Amino acid sequence: MEPFLKNARLTDSIRLLYKGTLRVLLVLLHDFPEFLCEFHFSFCDVIPPSYIQMRNPILSAFPRNMRLPDPFLPNLKVDLLPEISQPPTILSDTTSALLRSNNAPGVSGGIKEDIDCYLATISVNGPSAPQSFFRGICQKLILPRNQSGEPDGERSTHYNVPLMNSLVMYLGIQAISKCNRQLAR
Repeated sequence: MEPFLKNARLTDSIRLLYKGTLRVLLVLLHDFPEFLCEFHFSFCDVIPPSYIQMRNPILSAFPRNMRLPDPFLPNLKVDLLPEISQPPTILSDTTSALLRSNNAPGVSGGIKEDIDCYLATISVNGPSAPQSFFRGICQKLILPRNQSGEPDGERSTHYNVPLMNSLVMYLGIQAISKCNRQLAR
């Protein structure tokens, strides 16, 4: 729907498709919030960031058995809540974009290997890396012109958003597993 929703003028059929999709998401949020929680990663990969109204039901979903704290309580300490220690259930393949980046044409080495090497050196040498490492990672996150599917100048983003989402999730998982290993010692 992204190419059709770029224009401010929507045809009746596209408007009907958008409203129908939004209603399905709202039904899922009401009746099956766990489904949206478990597959939020996949939904966020395919729904463009500018479609805030369509992303909100997905990002606001939480399991029925979880009770959210009142955010207006004084002295609320999120890190002391018992739910913070429960890992979320994610049924989406969070590393597929990282693994696909390894096979991308014109890319020397994949992001996952670069990150794994960097994380291994951090644990040995401390957190130092050359600026070229970070520039290289940023360059690998930029979409090649032929992959955007749109004429030059009409792209909604110049970055590979699914790859960025996958990278952030991978780094988060690695950081949590490192903290758990350190606490177990």
